[in-house]
Amino acid sequence: MDECERERNQSQCAFAAREKQPFDVFVLSEAGKPIYSYRKREDIVTLLPLCQALCNYFYDTQNDYLRFITTSGGLKITFCTKTPLILVVVTHCLSGIDPNIVVNQVHSQITSILTGRTLKNVFEQSPTFDLRRLLTGSEKMVDTLVEEGLLMNKATQCKQIVTKDGLLVECFLSFGLTSAAGHCRSNSALNQSTSNIYQPKQRSHIRVMVPILLLQPSIRDSITNILLSSVTSNCSNILFSLLIQIKCNANNSLPSGENFSNYLNTKLITIINHNSKVNKLSPSDAQLLQTLVIASENQLCSAESLWLPICLPRFDSSAFMHAHISYLNASTQSTGNNMCLILLTTNREDFHKCQMVKESVRERLSKIQLTSPHLGDLNIPHLQVFWYQSLRSQSVFYRVSPQISVTKFNSLIHFMASRMLTSNLKSFWFRSDQHKITLLGWHSPTFQIYVQFDVTVTQSSCLSAAQSIIKWIKNEEGKFVFKDYQ
Repeated sequence: MDECERERNQSQCAFAAREKQPFDVFVLSEAGKPIYSYRKREDIVTLLPLCQALCNYFYDTQNDYLRFITTSGGLKITFCTKTPLILVVVTHCLSGIDPNIVVNQVHSQITSILTGRTLKNVFEQSPTFDLRRLLTGSEKMVDTLVEEGLLMNKATQCKQIVTKDGLLVECFLSFGLTSAAGHCRSNSALNQSTSNIYQPKQRSHIRVMVPILLLQPSIRDSITNILLSSVTSNCSNILFSLLIQIKCNANNSLPSGENFSNYLNTKLITIINHNSKVNKLSPSDAQLLQTLVIASENQLCSAESLWLPICLPRFDSSAFMHAHISYLNASTQSTGNNMCLILLTTNREDFHKCQMVKESVRERLSKIQLTSPHLGDLNIPHLQVFWYQSLRSQSVFYRVSPQISVTKFNSLIHFMASRMLTSNLKSFWFRSDQHKITLLGWHSPTFQIYVQFDVTVTQSSCLSAAQSIIKWIKNEEGKFVFKDYQ
């Protein structure tokens, strides 16, 4: 118990100073050529070849890929070799940031710009090629995506939606990564190593998450039917369509990748798969599309529509699709809100057909009003915060009072979740006298839930409350998620 208490106190101290901890993302080629730096460091020309030399030395001596290095100060440097690229993420061990998600999403973002086939062919022809020449102008999208990789850390600290009955709720389409970040050829060599270089944990409670707009199921169904009929009537080549609400901030300006908190004002209304022969769109690819919308703000404000090639790595990493992106509202200044329509087609000649779909959708959506749904009251004494995520594609964050400190909840939830995952615990309950709160974690084959109460609650009351929360979510889930992702 003393060891658990010491670890928890260490976690709390680390999270209290999280904003001061170093964080960076680097991308380099296997030849050591610098490609990207999140912090825009000036010394990457000399720093990244050192990373490449370290990876090569480890492979030559251990016959395996370098995974990560931890320091005595708690710094964690994660290395991931995704041929022909090497990605490096610098975090603090107790930061609550999953480097695997950052690595996979940054790699997916680069692939979405070039396609995996182009990326491979370029370096096969010239291993020392400077990839920055092909990525010029795309740094903003990668920067924005890095921030979105930290969504779980910052989303719960931002202002939440207040529903009519006073509940503060946020929901997400989420995607969990369960595979390790790097490639592996020989686990035996890695296990025999006596250095402080280890294989990363393959399970994580952190996810890629795309914010969803809470709506009555009947309204969402009406919007879905409008998109389905408009696409069927005008363009049969469209595979996917997405509708996103963009809510303007206090200055009546659209979200910008420069301010991450604005990303929560970009919410997904619906995703539709128009071809039953292909898989549904991955939340990971949906996040790339939302990143594209945010990064293309200026172009969308000045142009009627954008027609862009984009590769969706989870769908097909070897080829481009064509995205028709447009705002449906004529003016955002008068309404304060806008809706963005994304149409994805396989035919590069479908621009005018997509324009027809857009006009049809805009005309019919003008008759629908997006109103926040009424959520039932939980009526659970002592409840402060809970975070629920299904093992499919759903996450719900909830808190009762705006006065509750969500930051403290975050620091403890990452400690608790990590402890449960590494120990395969089904439930975890403890009380923190320092923060005057009680936390409960509960893992089942279909969901994970973490709940925060005040310090006066009993263990039996916690379990009863968690069961009530699960029942409440089942009753309200039609307002939280899309039918295809339940």
